[in-house]
Amino acid sequence: MLISPWRSPSSPPEDLKNPSSSLLLGRRLRPFVAIFAAATLDYDRLPPPLHRTRVVEQGDKIRLPLDPSLLRAATRTDGLDDDEAGVYLAILSKRSLGGPVRLGWCRIPPVDVLDSIRSPSALRRLSYALRDPRHGGRSHGVINIAVRFLGQDVDRILAPPLSRPLLDEPGWCRVAIGIPVAAFAPPVDESHALVVLEADKGKEETDADGRGYADGARDELGEPSTEDTSGDDQEDEALEEDDSEGSTVREVVGAMEADDSVGEVGVGAHVGGQRQRQKNLEEHVMLFLFENRKAELKLLPLARCSRLSPGCRTLVRQRKPPKPESAAKPTSFPAGATSVSSVTVNHASRTTLSSSGAGAAPQIECLPRHARPRATGALPAQAPGNMPPTPTRQRVLLVLSATAPPLLPIRAPCVGPLLLLVPHVDDHPTAVAPLVVDALMRRRSGIDLLSHSRFSSLCPALLSDRFLIRRPRKMASHIVGYPRMGPKRELKFALESFWDGKSSADDLQKVATDLRCSIWKQMADVGIKYIPSNTFSYYDQVLDTTAMLGAVPERYNYTGGEIGFDVFFSMARGNASVPAMEMTKWFDTNYHFIVPELGPNTKFSYSSHKAVSEYKEAKALGIETVPVLIGPVTYLLLSKPAKGVEKSFSPLSLLGSILPIYKEVIAELKAAGASWIQFDEPTLVMDLQSHQLEAFTNAYAELESSVSGLNVLIETYFADIPAETYKTITALKGVSGFGFDLVRGTQTIDLIKAGFPAGKYLFAGVVDGRNIWANDLASSLSTLQALEAIVGKDKLVVSTSCSLMHTAVDLVNETKLDNEIKSWLAFAAQKVVEVNALAKALAGQKDEAFFSANAAAQSSRKSSPRVTNEEVQKAAADLRGSDHRRATNVSARLDAQQKKLNLPILPTTTIGSFPQTMDLRRVRREYKANKISEEVYVNSIKEEISKVVKLQEELDIDVLVHGEPERNDMVEYFGEQLSGFAFTVNGWVQSYGSRCVKPPVIYGDVSRPKAMTVFWSKMAQSMTARPMKGMLTGPVTILNWSFVRNDQPRFETCYQIALAIKKEVEDLEAAGIQVIQIDEAALREGLPLRKSEQAFYLDWAVHSFRITNCGVQDTTQIHTHMCYSNFNDIIHSIINMDADVITIENSRSDEKLLSVFREGVKYGAGIGPGVYDIHSPRIPSMEEIADRINKMLAVLETNILWVNPDCGLKTRKYGEVKPALTNMVDAAKLLRTQLASTK
Repeated sequence: MLISPWRSPSSPPEDLKNPSSSLLLGRRLRPFVAIFAAATLDYDRLPPPLHRTRVVEQGDKIRLPLDPSLLRAATRTDGLDDDEAGVYLAILSKRSLGGPVRLGWCRIPPVDVLDSIRSPSALRRLSYALRDPRHGGRSHGVINIAVRFLGQDVDRILAPPLSRPLLDEPGWCRVAIGIPVAAFAPPVDESHALVVLEADKGKEETDADGRGYADGARDELGEPSTEDTSGDDQEDEALEEDDSEGSTVREVVGAMEADDSVGEVGVGAHVGGQRQRQKNLEEHVMLFLFENRKAELKLLPLARCSRLSPGCRTLVRQRKPPKPESAAKPTSFPAGATSVSSVTVNHASRTTLSSSGAGAAPQIECLPRHARPRATGALPAQAPGNMPPTPTRQRVLLVLSATAPPLLPIRAPCVGPLLLLVPHVDDHPTAVAPLVVDALMRRRSGIDLLSHSRFSSLCPALLSDRFLIRRPRKMASHIVGYPRMGPKRELKFALESFWDGKSSADDLQKVATDLRCSIWKQMADVGIKYIPSNTFSYYDQVLDTTAMLGAVPERYNYTGGEIGFDVFFSMARGNASVPAMEMTKWFDTNYHFIVPELGPNTKFSYSSHKAVSEYKEAKALGIETVPVLIGPVTYLLLSKPAKGVEKSFSPLSLLGSILPIYKEVIAELKAAGASWIQFDEPTLVMDLQSHQLEAFTNAYAELESSVSGLNVLIETYFADIPAETYKTITALKGVSGFGFDLVRGTQTIDLIKAGFPAGKYLFAGVVDGRNIWANDLASSLSTLQALEAIVGKDKLVVSTSCSLMHTAVDLVNETKLDNEIKSWLAFAAQKVVEVNALAKALAGQKDEAFFSANAAAQSSRKSSPRVTNEEVQKAAADLRGSDHRRATNVSARLDAQQKKLNLPILPTTTIGSFPQTMDLRRVRREYKANKISEEVYVNSIKEEISKVVKLQEELDIDVLVHGEPERNDMVEYFGEQLSGFAFTVNGWVQSYGSRCVKPPVIYGDVSRPKAMTVFWSKMAQSMTARPMKGMLTGPVTILNWSFVRNDQPRFETCYQIALAIKKEVEDLEAAGIQVIQIDEAALREGLPLRKSEQAFYLDWAVHSFRITNCGVQDTTQIHTHMCYSNFNDIIHSIINMDADVITIENSRSDEKLLSVFREGVKYGAGIGPGVYDIHSPRIPSMEEIADRINKMLAVLETNILWVNPDCGLKTRKYGEVKPALTNMVDAAKLLRTQLASTK
């Protein structure tokens, strides 16, 4: 490649400034240029240059070897400009002492020299503004170069296809020969939209002001012509006069004037009040073709225009108001053009002109500048009612559509360097971009005439690298992940129908495909730049990764090949012959993942191509996505040794075995056209040991060659990232960007401020992915602006703090939610809009109305009287100073309770809920809808409770439950009866598989207006002589399974809930309930991920539980229940809860809990480790359950052991529950007999 500097009088070297000059050494510059060709350039560690010019030398001709990355970026099929690859020019100045001073740098992007328009061997004259060497922002000075490719057959080898697809992102901008060209998303109701411009041959002309124009285009190798630019100041004044009508600078610059030529629509540039005309140009047409959300840029000879698809859209501006009858004389069109319509707006009146049929002449629609077209493409039904005074000039929107080719382009004899304003999807201007034909770029009278000073005054927001014109900043927005269940739980119902055999695999896949497409299109329509793919799952994303790696446990009899539904769902749910894999909480969320089971002999193979298939699926829709993979190190750190493998085995030792699979996936994604890959590595926020951190370094070093040519994002979430970890990952090579949770990880901001790697992207997670409160946009924007100053304007991406799968889907579906509270909320769909709004504001396109509405909602929430209850706050404050322990130790209490309850050894019980039939759900639904009376409802629930009690007595269970038929959810049921809570209709969030929960919204101070469960518990106790448990949900679980207010510390809200539950416990005891269970299923879930924060959490969480039952008598037995978490590391806090009996999940986690007691932990209270997994339809045998009980007896005392399932039975069917409970009770009786015989 040949690079030759050339000097432009409009950008003299004096524009350069020495950033490190001193009075001692002087300010004289001795500039020279160092040239590099690379996929990326780290300015702090410059490689040896390919060439260095001499000091103050003009006209150096440099031959550079062609870097492969340059070709790769230039020939990409997705049409994206590679943000790193290219030829880099570093501008330095020699000095006597201390080595050269860095003045700035610029990059020649591949698309500027391989542009699909001209021959690679053709000479291109390019101008670039310099970037600051410290932060990459705009610096002083301009470098002018001429570039061409050399070599035999270079045109044949390097010439890209004639057309190349463009990204269908609103506001996206691509470069044609160094000149930005803006694109906009087509209306959804139009299949094609074209921007067609023609440069006509002709002689030099003068405009109406008598000013002459430059000669025709010079020879390609000739020197640029010179021209006096002394009139800049006067033209700037003319611009200000032109803008006096109230339009913005962008509107003035973006306007185009309609020529007065009879029978033609002439188009000229309006720059500072003058039109610049170019003649003697080759006839060409530059156009954008949009079809099915894909776009192509073409520059074709006029003779080839008959091959183009019909349809046209462009904006022009009239110099005079149109006559009432027509906006301009119609342009003649060839036969075949049909279905043409237009509307004329003249002042306050509206006239419609239309024609159709072969050969019909299209008309012109004239809209005042204030009535810009909207994204849908639909014309307004009437003139705006609140229209400003009629301007002296009007913008013209020309809309042409036809059903058959050919299309004759608009005649434009006076085309210059056109400046076009393109409407944004939300009716805001997104870009001012010059559209020019090829020959114009070489002419001083074209681009060079817009000198630095003039263009700075003309539109300072538009200045950037190319020709002193800023590309409209891409609205850099990103979503980590999105809910997969659907707004109405479509996937849940499809899954359960498939599992029940009521629908086929094709039916399930059809629902899944529709959901994915809907999600992608939703984000694309909003304007998200980095849209995730492969975040959808039929069950769990970690299980998807297990399938991708082919790491199927042997018990599922997987024999190889692409993993299908049978093996996949067997791993997730078990089957008739083998149990499911372990399920546990995803970090500190209520989502559950399937734990991989690995061993030294695990065989890995590429067994699921889901990531590639979904990327291709999105691409077929015209949507470019970022494939998301669970990172290799996080996957291994979340894994456990398989059954039969030594517990000391470290799954991390298998890193070298799984990386080849990752390489295969990456290769396929690269071949499919992916430009970014996101690796989710959330374990990076945890306290990692040195060898674990080293594993990250080794893993991404190994993948570096595979990801070459791709942008790699490492995404973290849920907490601050430790300082040492931050240092490690930001030093990783081959990684383009880093995503951080800046909502829960506020200290990470300090690490970023202390140092962020130059040239890397920061994906700033400022929109909360874990809660449903509307973002404080003003605060977030301030944070982003501070970060932008650190990482650079083009390297900051607005993102969510984590995947939005932890929030509800769409607030639009909440038709019954209180309007005031609704204004305070944002579900996943609204958070996508928030992300884009912040990105737009950061790019200078702030939606003032949207921000104002957000500020009003924030203010409303802070001042609303419904949020604060002084009495509740005082009661919570009075809790301080006491630990709220019961007066008697647990051993003495158990003796007193046994005398009253008279239970056998190994007493049996269930956790609380029984199956909820369709009839039962219907009754609750009809009662809520006032379709049945309270009496009918109570009788129906009473009948269901009676059935459950009778069944338990028949099964001979010792401590009964009433089955909770009146409850929809263990948290929502209580929240509905507590003040300070609000509830949604469709605010569903996935918990695991098809299981969804509908968390309540805690918006204010919490109190209990009246008893919540006493009526039903008292009724159930009256039906039996056996002990009946009163069933409550504990304060920590209510807190962790709700969307909690974020305007006060979580522990304060938890104490308020604890006081409400305390009153309920005391009322149950007074009603004669002797056993009360206060579930704390989510206590472990809320444990902070960083060890330094865990002690504080456990202190207030355990304290909250003790508050609930500190006032009961010794003879009242307090139970609690925990499920599906790793409890081993908090066992001492569990003991500190001081419950009389704890039932806890055990069977699905492979009895991991028992290892705590094997290691010597003494537990004196009653304990019931689960004996079978209720989340699987599989029915365990009596022998299997008895074997589990025997393992428990080996480490626990007989007098404290209880026998119970892992969890509640709500999700199971009676056909599964009855035989499973029968086997459980029989196993307990068998062991009682055996224990009695050994005495």
